Amino acid sequence: MSESNFTNHSKGMDLDRVIRKVANFPKPGILFYDVTSIFTNPKAFNYIIEQMAEIYMRERVDGVVAIESRGFLLAAPFALKKGIPLILARKKGKLPGATYQRSYELEYGSATLEIHKADLEASKRYLIVDDLIATGGTLEAVAMMIKDAGAEVAGIFSIVGLPFLNFQKKIGSYNPKTLIDYHGE
Repeated sequence: MSESNFTNHSKGMDLDRVIRKVANFPKPGILFYDVTSIFTNPKAFNYIIEQMAEIYMRERVDGVVAIESRGFLLAAPFALKKGIPLILARKKGKLPGATYQRSYELEYGSATLEIHKADLEASKRYLIVDDLIATGGTLEAVAMMIKDAGAEVAGIFSIVGLPFLNFQKKIGSYNPKTLIDYHGE
């Protein structure tokens, strides 16, 4: 991939070299950016957590909402580092208590996420964390649940952004931050 096809927002590490690219997955014509290769590289994984800490050092973040499942891996060490609660946004039917829930559209249908009502507090500020921002539908659903709780979205963080899919239209008001953006082929 040439330099013109991506923008590296991070300093000190070439994330493009760490992220595995899989052609024709999950269907022909799609280039899949597989961030699981980051989790097998302790240096890259630590780097991302350090970048998150630096980005949100001066921000008021009262808790972090992690989106199932790779968002869990990013948000957990960040929450520990900041000493703030970790809240899980799970697929429908995985949480036993009363939940907020929102459905969102996918290329191949729809899905629903849930968050325990007891985990979100009104007037608190929550950072939403996922591994990759495509259309922004998943993140928008989580932001709406945070608002349903009377709380505020402190921001959105993801390793990878795909701005050519226009996620800014859905979630631009929540100040999404990415470490690398791919602009299509």
